[in-house]
Amino acid sequence: EDVDSIRRHVRDYGYPFEALRDPEHQFVTQVGARVTPEAVVLDAEGQMTYRGRIDNWYSDFGKSRPVATTRDLADAIEATLAGQHVAEPITEAVGCYIQDLK
Repeated sequence: EDVDSIRRHVRDYGYPFEALRDPEHQFVTQVGARVTPEAVVLDAEGQMTYRGRIDNWYSDFGKSRPVATTRDLADAIEATLAGQHVAEPITEAVGCYIQDLK
């Protein structure tokens, strides 16, 4: 996505943080992300506390539940902000592979 589209998306959805554009996949490679959507949470020191799915709505390609039964990303953010250990720091995200990874 271009910079203006990203800024518009952040503004339209009211995200209380800045977006990071990573066209060379330097950050993607650093944190080990492989698919989209795959979320990463970093603590105040820049240490990764979580990498994986947003929730468990999809169990596999084309296989979804009527409603998600876990809130993996939200739980990880809450634990990280509280300075606590993330119960499940790595989960398997279901999505399309990120193109052009080396």
